[in-house]
Amino acid sequence: MRQKPFFRQLLILFTLASLVAGCSGTKNIPIDALSSQRITSPKTAEHLLAEAAAAHFPQNIALKLQASELLMVTDKKRAKILLDSIDYDSLPENLKVTLALSQARVADSTEKNADVFNWLDREAIINSSDPNTVAFAHILRARAYNRYTEYAASLDEWLAAMPLLTPEQQKNYESGFWQTLLRVPLDRLQSLEHEIPSGAIKGWLELAILYQPGNNPSEQLVGFQRWLQQWPGHPGSAYVPGNLEQLLTAAPPQRIALLLPLSGSLAIAGQSIRDGIIAAHYQALHNGEKTPELLIYDTGSDDVAHLADKAIAAGAQLIIGPLSKDNVSRIQTDISARVPVLALNYLDNQTVTTGTQLYQFGLSTEDEARIVAHRATLDGHKRAMVMTPDSSWGKKVASAFEQAWVQSGGEIAITSAFNQETAFSKLSAQLLQINQSQQREKQLSKLLGESLGFRARRRQDIDMIFIAASSGDARQIKPALAYQFAGDIPVYGTSSVFSGTTDAVQDRDINGIRLPVMPWSVPGYASPLEKNIIQAWPQAKGTYGTLYALGADAYQLYPKLQQLSNLPGSQIKGLTGWLSISADHRVDRQLVWQIFENGQMVPLPVKQPYKQNANLAITKNKA
Repeated sequence: MRQKPFFRQLLILFTLASLVAGCSGTKNIPIDALSSQRITSPKTAEHLLAEAAAAHFPQNIALKLQASELLMVTDKKRAKILLDSIDYDSLPENLKVTLALSQARVADSTEKNADVFNWLDREAIINSSDPNTVAFAHILRARAYNRYTEYAASLDEWLAAMPLLTPEQQKNYESGFWQTLLRVPLDRLQSLEHEIPSGAIKGWLELAILYQPGNNPSEQLVGFQRWLQQWPGHPGSAYVPGNLEQLLTAAPPQRIALLLPLSGSLAIAGQSIRDGIIAAHYQALHNGEKTPELLIYDTGSDDVAHLADKAIAAGAQLIIGPLSKDNVSRIQTDISARVPVLALNYLDNQTVTTGTQLYQFGLSTEDEARIVAHRATLDGHKRAMVMTPDSSWGKKVASAFEQAWVQSGGEIAITSAFNQETAFSKLSAQLLQINQSQQREKQLSKLLGESLGFRARRRQDIDMIFIAASSGDARQIKPALAYQFAGDIPVYGTSSVFSGTTDAVQDRDINGIRLPVMPWSVPGYASPLEKNIIQAWPQAKGTYGTLYALGADAYQLYPKLQQLSNLPGSQIKGLTGWLSISADHRVDRQLVWQIFENGQMVPLPVKQPYKQNANLAITKNKA
């Protein structure tokens, strides 16, 4: 929130400088002039627009740009329309810079990463030697890369921007810079820390390294205390918790109870999770770490509350489980008030009771749907077609996607549900309105009395497709879409699109599908723990493989629950994703984005070549 005043201040200065430069050739105000003053215009947006209507080119454009900056505060939609009405190509160079930065800022405020990069990739920005322009462009790119979870690239942009800002200006960006540092891989932080001999940046890097939850708590405490002594007055001091000893010296539990369904309908799932926990336990033993005693209880054969009481009576200091939502709900009040509980599912729209120690961790496809909606928004898409199974699972996933999509400003063009009897080519034709196109051709041919040599056209108001489907269904849906002239529309899916086993022949049919997956599923990832799990349980590469990963990550989380909860922004690398804990004690997973190419998953590029759908774009009128 602290970043907005400086963004506004900087852009107003760009606009004022551009107006002066347009008249007399005066250079832009140097960035040092921004350090202490707040620039405001005595005129309203309406006054500026009235002046623009009476002014000649290019002064009228500079006035419009200044008006758009004021409108960004009161009417962002109108500001965007005003900016879109200005023809970029007809502008002098200095106003091209101002328009590009203004458009990029609008895109940043609405998290349209594709538009941010599109505007910042203009020659006027790239070739600029003005420090204001350079600093602002680096900051906007850093924020966009951060939203893409490309933290190393984001850090590079921050490091390029910060030296161009005064210490006073840097305060506006400390929070964003810090959040990026916390998510940069440790080896990158350590490499930079060794390269930088001194200065505030080195202090930031050292603090971010200390924040890594993999550190021993007692060593971490000593490290924080030493850092405070070595860096008195450093701005990073604000991010060092005041009650360090209380936060970092609590002893990890010595006895842990596993409450899992080892019999009944969920037996295979429960056994897979248990085996993942055991694998992580023996990996820790092999690494020479102190390990707790494990008490294992079967929730498939006894009441979960009774088992939890029994476990506590036996000395359990923490519970991992249960798995089903009903069982999590049953123990979330009484049991979690007595010992910490790392539940392996999420409560549906329930607020966790105050004073309890319930942590929620699971593999939610609904969360994946929300992640897809966010990524598609970042990629610049606006209108979606949704295809999900006609089942309770499919309806939940569709609802999660649609809510997140609309909340981010997107529109749903059409939705559909399919089942085992669905003919996907026919369904795709209906959704894409191919039938109407063919019907129009027949009517025209009949009217003219001759064949038109017509080729059917799909509807043009869709720029992305979301599917939640099994690998088998996805292999039918993607070719059906291509057959019905939609092969050029980006398709996003949930991780269920991937079968869990690489099959380059069959998976050629899903080439082009973008999907978020856990590191466990990424080809070539294979951490030592994953290799051990697959060696001991070869079936872990099948349908239930992700549950082995869930169990392993639950075990890796248990000693770090307090650290992750009390050091905001910290995270650990797990088999199910980069794991962090939110304020409401939910374990959040950052997934890895992949795209199918030649039947195999490969990393999805951050910056796609920019293509604007003419049917979706707002018509631009020359000023």
